Amino acid sequence: MRMELLEQIAPGLLALAGVFVGYFVQLASSHADRKERRHRLNREKFEEVCRCIQESTVEMQTFLGSQGEEALRFNPTAASNAHYLCLIYFPELADVTRDYSNMAAIFRSSLYGSGFRLDVNASIGAQSAINDPDYPKRLEQLQLQRAVVEGLIEELASKYVKA
Repeated sequence: MRMELLEQIAPGLLALAGVFVGYFVQLASSHADRKERRHRLNREKFEEVCRCIQESTVEMQTFLGSQGEEALRFNPTAASNAHYLCLIYFPELADVTRDYSNMAAIFRSSLYGSGFRLDVNASIGAQSAINDPDYPKRLEQLQLQRAVVEGLIEELASKYVKA
């Protein structure tokens, strides 16, 4: 009687065990997929932050070389874009990118207030270098703040960008 009962229960238990094993394998696979997607998103967004920081340098150089109405219309956004990405994805970088973005905006504003004239045939950077004795110091501060951002990016790269 026991043997007959065991013969009837054993297939059901094995089928149930197979369902549980299949469920746990699927659960582990789903977890690994989510982890990989999260890793891929972090890597893409980290690369985007790096591009924004590089682009902010190009924007600033373009701005410094602009003159006349072009200088007044210029509106660089890369540094603030980097900061907003860091607020969402990389909180460790949020403070330094905020400081960099703010410093870039202050620097840009200071150039307008340094005696910039539309009727002079010289770039805003050249006019500021001539008219504003504090221009080199402010430019150096901006470059130092960018170096702080780049240093922290380099430090955190291995965390967010794995091969």
